[in-house]
Amino acid sequence: MIKRILPLLPVLAAGTLWAQEAPKLAETRTALEKWVETKQLTSRIQADWAAEKELLAESIKMFERESRNLDELIAKVNTGNDQVRKEREEQEKLQAQYQAATEKIKSLVTGLEKKVLALARTFPTPLAEKVGSFVKRIPEDAASTKLSASQRLQAVVAILSEADKFNGAITVSSELRKNSAGNEVQVQVVYLGLAQAYFTDKEGKFAGAGQPAADGWKWTTEPALAPAIARAIAVYESKQPPAFVALPAKVQ
Repeated sequence: MIKRILPLLPVLAAGTLWAQEAPKLAETRTALEKWVETKQLTSRIQADWAAEKELLAESIKMFERESRNLDELIAKVNTGNDQVRKEREEQEKLQAQYQAATEKIKSLVTGLEKKVLALARTFPTPLAEKVGSFVKRIPEDAASTKLSASQRLQAVVAILSEADKFNGAITVSSELRKNSAGNEVQVQVVYLGLAQAYFTDKEGKFAGAGQPAADGWKWTTEPALAPAIARAIAVYESKQPPAFVALPAKVQ
């Protein structure tokens, strides 16, 4: 009996040992499978990272280029802003200078207008009629007028230009003048510039002389001057040969 049992002991011992080691083998197998899975996952991650690393490197280069371009653009914008600011400041200075010059010109024009209006009141009839439209263009209130300084100055220059022409020439005009009886008589008037004038009617009965004054021309009746005045007018109009005609003159 004992002999039969003895051969079974190694078998039972091996079975017992297998039973004890089986869980460890299962654990080892499981661990090995996990290790293999981990290695495979690691390989995939490494492969993906290699691809992603190359893409990221290109992306970094692109962003660096964009960053440099942006820095350059910002620098240009800042430079442009500085230039714009300088140009604006310069423009503001020029505008201020222009405004100051404009105000000075307006002040000068206003002074000229006052002087020209005072002078225009002394103009004889033919000159006054000639510059009448320009005199009307001079504003009554310089502060509220919408006319520019250049437009106002044009009127002043036109009046002075016509006055200068009249003053440098002999002018003969037909006018109405009141005689001693208060009746208006048609006369011819010869102006020697703006300094002196003489008049006579056709009959030579009503004649005289005139000089400019602050409120207009002043006329005096001098019938004895009629022949000389009529002859002077005839010579001027080429109705008689050139001749020296003596007429009295008053110097003011």
